[in-house]
Amino acid sequence: MIRELKTSGHVFTDEQQVEAAVKSLPKSCEHMVVNMTHNKSVKTFDNIVCHLELEVK
Repeated sequence: MIRELKTSGHVFTDEQQVEAAVKSLPKSCEHMVVNMTHNKSVKTFDNIVCHLELEVK
């Protein structure tokens, strides 16, 4: 969704991207939400993507 909005010209701050991505995760990922919310190294959308990819592996 964020990528689609960016393509249409909408500008998001890193914080807005992180917040939107975290809020969009399903209930089954609650532990990830807690981790990413309190993890100071998760500052960009790319950070979230990396964490989620590692979780899947």
